[in-house]
Amino acid sequence: MPTNKHQLVAKFIFDTSYLCVPTKLLEERHSTKIDDCNVTIVLPKLDEENEGTDAQRISKAQGRTLKNKQIVTAYHVFEVTVEVAPINPVVIPEKFFDGKKRRYDLLGKDEKQLDLIGSTSIRTAIKAYALWNRLLRWKTLSPLVGRPRFDEGYPSHGELWEVGSNRFITTHNEPMEFFRGTPIQLKVWNEIGRLFSKGNEPPIFLDLYSDARFHLTNNDYRRTVVDLAVACECFLRMQIESRIPKNLPQRMSNHLSDATISKVREVFFPEILDAHERDSLKKIASTLAELFTKRNNIMHDGYVADLQKGDCDRYVKAAVALFEIKRIKKRKM
Repeated sequence: MPTNKHQLVAKFIFDTSYLCVPTKLLEERHSTKIDDCNVTIVLPKLDEENEGTDAQRISKAQGRTLKNKQIVTAYHVFEVTVEVAPINPVVIPEKFFDGKKRRYDLLGKDEKQLDLIGSTSIRTAIKAYALWNRLLRWKTLSPLVGRPRFDEGYPSHGELWEVGSNRFITTHNEPMEFFRGTPIQLKVWNEIGRLFSKGNEPPIFLDLYSDARFHLTNNDYRRTVVDLAVACECFLRMQIESRIPKNLPQRMSNHLSDATISKVREVFFPEILDAHERDSLKKIASTLAELFTKRNNIMHDGYVADLQKGDCDRYVKAAVALFEIKRIKKRKM
């Protein structure tokens, strides 16, 4: 049977959400290497709008009028293509290029290699797409990008009735719009591409912070508090850890690592700050202490009484202020 080596690429369509890009970024791509494959994520083309159809991959988000002509400046993106190309060519029998579909149980041993490549490729695509979304959320400061749409299935109208007589009064017809896209700036898009190409991940505390913001959007206040507190604790401990010399005696290093979060927050962390940074920490100290107390209550009892959205909003602001106090340094040698 004639065979030749062929360079393959597997293409997958991924649904995305809460992603908005300027028109000039359509068809742009980000690339990286994962699992011995070249992986590329491609934005849709301008001609893939197909408004009002199931094939709609983008829709108009923003525009402006120039000389009586409407110009679209940004689009919502609903799908992206993830291409996975194994680095090494693959031996494929020529009969597979006849366009026919074949039952897996009728394939020979060597031919089943193609099915294995497909299975491996989709796992690689999922891994790459997940990393790309995390980088998008980090650099765009949007916790919703790539998340499941929580507004699908929500009502677009409601009816008012009189209780008792069951008389209809009126229909409330105000569509609920939960998201207005802010187009990604070109500079941010390029930075995401640079990080993606190197396989870099967001700092773990920012991943957790993004998760907390997502839970807050869903009015899930308990998980907001838990993820936000863990994000702050990670940040504080990473700050201390980054300043521990590698030649520090193990017993002293263990003492710092095993310290309670209250000691880290109140004793160790202030010691690495200058006077201005300590003043900034004092302004949020009571809110951070409250956040950690609420986290402990939830972890120990499973709930916390009277937790409101306003409380979570305060905790989010305190976390942002904490992250801005000091950048994490590379560990001293």
